[in-house]
Parts: sequence; structure tokens; C-alpha cells
Amino acid sequence: MNGSRERSDFRNALAALLDNMEDETSDRGTNSYDGAAEPGVLEHVTRRLFLDGLLTELGWSLGVRGDMPEEARVRADTTLYIDYMGVHPDVRTPLLVVEAKAWDVPLISSRGPGRVVRREVDLVILTIEHFKAGSAREDCPAALAWYDFVEQIAGYVRELRDRHGHDVPRVVLTSGQWMVIFVCPTKTFLGPAAVDEEQIIVLRKEDYLAEARTILDLLARRVLAGDSQSFLRPSQLRGYIGPDTLSAAFHAIHVKYEAAGSSRFAPKPRILVYPVVVLQRTDNTLLLAIEDAEVPLDERQDSIVDHLGEVSDAAEQLLHRCGEMLGLELQAAPLTQFPGFPVRPRRVEVAAPDRVLVNDLPEPNEWVMVTGSSRHYLRPTPAQECRFHAWSACHQVGQGCGANSIASRVATSPRSFFTDNQPHHCAHQHVIDVRDERCHIAAIDSRTCCQACHYSPICWSQSEMAALPCGT
Repeated sequence: MNGSRERSDFRNALAALLDNMEDETSDRGTNSYDGAAEPGVLEHVTRRLFLDGLLTELGWSLGVRGDMPEEARVRADTTLYIDYMGVHPDVRTPLLVVEAKAWDVPLISSRGPGRVVRREVDLVILTIEHFKAGSAREDCPAALAWYDFVEQIAGYVRELRDRHGHDVPRVVLTSGQWMVIFVCPTKTFLGPAAVDEEQIIVLRKEDYLAEARTILDLLARRVLAGDSQSFLRPSQLRGYIGPDTLSAAFHAIHVKYEAAGSSRFAPKPRILVYPVVVLQRTDNTLLLAIEDAEVPLDERQDSIVDHLGEVSDAAEQLLHRCGEMLGLELQAAPLTQFPGFPVRPRRVEVAAPDRVLVNDLPEPNEWVMVTGSSRHYLRPTPAQECRFHAWSACHQVGQGCGANSIASRVATSPRSFFTDNQPHHCAHQHVIDVRDERCHIAAIDSRTCCQACHYSPICWSQSEMAALPCGT
């Protein structure tokens, strides 16, 4: 999205939310720390009428299946619930904690002898320092409710760090009429150093529109989650990245696997390939640039040289267009420099790969495969000659995979685009067995020769590769 338009849209939506809240609350009573005979706008009303809308406009999805669950439980033994907790859509780590208070709960104020009037941000800092020092609640320099607020937020931050091993990037304390944004909450609430004013932003509702860009830049989902799985056209890149925030660029391909053909016959595999450029920002966010440049790999292509040439040309053109948009001459970095996609949570505990190079997309049978300075995961020819592309040669040494050779392309298990005796095909049972847990392309083709794949130096060490039966 264009950055200026996004900020304008958010500001307009925020203005509408404030107007609606003003209409809804104009006839209601007020509340205070001391209590009132008639309650004002209760917390759940504040959330329903204002905060739900605010978070939605910031790009978060509320509800059980969204990335901003409400009343999120973070402690099982003794109940600890967070009003809103934004999480990363892939790895489910906490990104944003929002603690909601009733609309009429006042912003922080001084208490004690002389009721010294200080800037609100100074008073927030004093209250946090008072809490961190272990000083008595009744000696708090601010209204006692704010000591409780600080204690509550510190508990959230500590529990999330201890439970997830993760420092939550942002915490917001808000009544709707005011909000306090903690920019570095772990450092603020748990760190030994004195609290810095730069770590805290205090806003009243009359400040919201003037500070709409600050709110958006600090709390938007796209900022905190990175939106690493969103595809962009090259013309959209400047809304997300600039020359000064680019860390590296990598070639990649988007792969769509299809089982083609009539239902009366065994389906044949068809692999659609679209060049992609992965741009890594200095904050490690990954952006995916793509154009509609489909290059199919289907059964009519017994030789893949033409296919690889078309993909290579389209990939270079895409990289050039991305560079033009950023005012740079881009060079694709090698695969060894790619940090990996975020590791998704798994239902079963398994060893996580060192780096995720092939990323599953939400749609079935679709992936993004980072290839670094190469343009495809396939090589034109295997890096080493080998007689075990033929099932008969494997069978002679007791290593024929399966009962017979694969004579035609298979779209069911085992998926095999290449067939017996083709240079890109592997028929050796031992090799297929030992590579099973390390192969990056097994979901696309479980019988591709390792020597014909650009991922082989990643999958195998030099000593392991030398020990394979290839060429013997």
C-alpha cells in the first residue's frame, strides 16, 4: 500500500471512531478512581465501541482465528488474561499487548503531600521506577490505581518473556480517551537501567489525529508482523522499503503444483513457476516481489533447458525492475546469506531446520522457494555423472527404489516429475532414504537427483556428499 494513502486512510478512520465514541458517550455519566454512584463507560463498552475498531484499522484481525485474540491466557496455574494480544501469524509469538481500561478512567495524576504537578510522561516514569525499586504501593507518587497498572503490565511482560522466551515489542495501556505506548517494554519494566523518556509515549484523545502517523508506525500489524508473506508488485515496493532500508536481495520462485489430465487416466504433474525477488529489510522483514510471468514445467518438456532459460530471463528482468523502483542496481545475494523464513509452529515436536528456504503458502501445493543467486532450484544437468538415474543399475546393487522403475511421470505418492534414466531422476533407495528428512523439495518431487538440485550444498556437507554412491 502507498504509505501516504495508508496514513490518510488511518487518520480518517480514527476521526470517525472518535466521532462515534463522542456520540455514544455524550449522555453517559463519568467514573473516577474514587468510584461513582452511576458508572460511566465501562471497559467492555470502550472495547466494543472504540478499541476493536482502532485495532482493526491498524490491520489486526480480532477473534479466535485472527492474529489479535482477546482475553488471551498466558499463565495456566494462576489465571492471567491479557485484554488483547497481537501475535505473529506464522510463529505466534507475541507482538503487541493492549491493556484496556474504562473510557472514563483518568490519565495519571500526582498524589501525596503537595500533589506535585509533573508532566504525565515524567509521572509514568516515576511510578515505574518506584515499582521496580520494590517501594511500597502506598508511597506511590501517582494515583494508586497506576501502581496497579504498572504491576499488571510488568507481570505480562515478564510472563511472556519467561513463557515464550520472547520480548514483546509493544505494550499499550489505554482507556480510549488516552493511551500510553511502551516502545521497549522489556527494557522499561524489567531492565536494570533507569527508564528513558524515549521509551514511553503518552497521548490524549485530542492528540490522536495529529499523532496518527506515530500510532500507525508503532502499532500497525504490517510493522510488527512484517507481512513477510505478502506478494507485492515492483511498483508497490516504495511503500514498504527504500534504498536505505534494503539489506539484501535474493532470487526465488513461486511454485504451484498441479495434477493435470482427465479423471479417466492417471494424473500427470504440471509445475508452474513464477520468478520472485525476496527483499530483506534492515529490520529483517522479508518482502516478496512478483509479476505474472508464468513458466510451466510440464510433461512436454523432456529437456528442461528451455524452461530454465525462460525462468532465468524473467528473473533477471524482475530483479532489474525492483532495482529501478528503489533507484539501485540490485545484485542477488547467494543462498548462504538468506536468513530463512520464520519457522511455523508444529503440532508435533520435531527438530526445526536451521533455515527455512522453502516456505509453505496457505493455498495447498504452493510454495515460495528462495534460490539466492541462482534462478531455479534445478540445475540444467547434474553436477556429477551417475549411473543410478536408472532403476536397473540400482537394482543390480540391491538398491532399486520400489518394485519397478518409474516409466511415466507420477503426481501421486511418490511424486516424480522425472522418469527412469533421465539425468534428473534418482532411483537409488539408500540415497532417497537418507535424504528424506533434509530434502527441501520433497513435497514437489521426491525422486529428483540431489546433484541436479541447487539446494544440495545446503542439504549435504562436503564429506556427506562425497560418501553418496553417485558416480560409483
